[in-house]
Amino acid sequence: MDTQNTSAPPRARSAPAGNPTRSRHHTGGVIHDNTRHTTRFVVIGNHLTQHPELSLLAIGLGCHIQSLPTGSPVDIKSPTLRPMVAGPHNMPVITDPEEARADLAGASLAAITHAAEPVVDAILKALSTALRDEPKDIASPLIEFTAQGLGKNPAKHLWRNLVAVDLSFYKSYLAEEVREEVRKEVREEVQREVREEVQREVRQEVREEVQREVREEARAEDRAEDILFVLEQRGLDVSDDVRSRITDCTDPDLLRHWLARAVTVPKAEEIFEGR
Repeated sequence: MDTQNTSAPPRARSAPAGNPTRSRHHTGGVIHDNTRHTTRFVVIGNHLTQHPELSLLAIGLGCHIQSLPTGSPVDIKSPTLRPMVAGPHNMPVITDPEEARADLAGASLAAITHAAEPVVDAILKALSTALRDEPKDIASPLIEFTAQGLGKNPAKHLWRNLVAVDLSFYKSYLAEEVREEVRKEVREEVQREVREEVQREVRQEVREEVQREVREEARAEDRAEDILFVLEQRGLDVSDDVRSRITDCTDPDLLRHWLARAVTVPKAEEIFEGR
């Protein structure tokens, strides 16, 4: 107990004098020694380094694996690691919200590994239900992770809808995508409604115009018949040309003028004179 360990430094070593991040006064807490790397570095997000569901050992291993070059072999029995391959063959199907709530990460992986199977709908519904009561800092990474893992499978659309409905508090690109899709659908629906309303208004205007035209045509037909009746009653000879000219006329004022002349003219052809 009284033997001094000569290998241990007598006090914590301070940062080199030339280090711009060196601080002379520390009041406690986390102190970041920020050094800029220009080569051989990788960016790892806080979603991994501060993951609430992973142990420090798992986070450290994840950071190490993330830093390796693409394609590097890993094996837990040697200086490298061999990751376990997860797929539908070895991942459970979690469709119970309570079971999903007990293992959120497992439910997310279950959805991803079964993304191409019909059962994924039930898994996603259970996961979205379980995430309703979770704080945003836990739900957000799992929502993003699940969305990325679903890829281009049709289940991605269901997940986006569930996020927008069941997790209305959540704001991300998923919610924005759903909003844009809904906006497009609503816009098309409003355009149809406006187009139908305009068509109804135009139809009513055209209907009134046609009604006026039909009334005028009916009056013209009646007046033409009156002219022919007067000429026939007076015993005047009405040729086919005169008859056609009278019945083809649609000008009410002109027909009125012809009717007045039909009462006095000696010949039917003379009703067209004087105007």
